[in-house]
Amino acid sequence: MSDVTAPGRGPHNGTPTQHRPAAAPAWHRLDGTSGTIDPASAPVEPVATVAPPAGVPQVAGGDGGREALDQPTTVVLPAPQSNLAMWLVFAGVLLAVAVTLLVSARVGVLVLVGILVVGAGVRALLPGPGPVGLTIRTRWTDVIMYLALAGAMGTLAIIAPNI
Repeated sequence: MSDVTAPGRGPHNGTPTQHRPAAAPAWHRLDGTSGTIDPASAPVEPVATVAPPAGVPQVAGGDGGREALDQPTTVVLPAPQSNLAMWLVFAGVLLAVAVTLLVSARVGVLVLVGILVVGAGVRALLPGPGPVGLTIRTRWTDVIMYLALAGAMGTLAIIAPNI
């Protein structure tokens, strides 16, 4: 199983579904009639208990929001994702274009081949879910595609005449 389709990473792989809240509160009049209803006197809708998805850490006081408001609560935020991999690939492509313009097309293509090989190595060795921009399919599908493209481009750069 890949890191992209691992349990807890999608809506269709066995995790409990968390239902969306209603588009409008129960006391909001959607039929266009005039008048207002006091939200405090509006009928209370039953609250459905939803289990947290697998892999989500439990927090203090995790009883579904029924704890007293004066108790401290710990909120666990997801780790921020860095776009460093995308910027490095972009810089590598700019370097390949500069080398192509200043040296030759063959050397520029070989720089692109080097970028693909490094990208395949990074995708193969870093733990999941992988760097943003390099993670597209499953881990080994990405690695094989990067290396196959690098091999094809490198072969053409070396054997193609008049490049």
